[in-house]
Amino acid sequence: MRGDPMSASRTLAKIIRVSIEKDSRGVFVATSPNLNGLLVVSKDLNSLLDSKISEAISALYEACGVRVAVARADDGQDEAPWVAMPMEVLRKAETEFAKA
Repeated sequence: MRGDPMSASRTLAKIIRVSIEKDSRGVFVATSPNLNGLLVVSKDLNSLLDSKISEAISALYEACGVRVAVARADDGQDEAPWVAMPMEVLRKAETEFAKA
């Protein structure tokens, strides 16, 4: 996926590929080829994976006026996929599930 993944973000879940590299100082740097502005730096890989990346993705969407829930997925590829789902879509699914 290229371009701005927030363009249809109010109606669809988006997969955001995140590349993590360790720099010469031993610091982990996470960027995304398909989410402009994503740059997360941490000395601790676990905190990067557990919370910092999802918080940064949420903050970028929030800056565009979209609240999302973010979860990490694992598809076995080099760039870890994260899924951003608009909160309004989740609420609608929850309501429909409760009716069933």
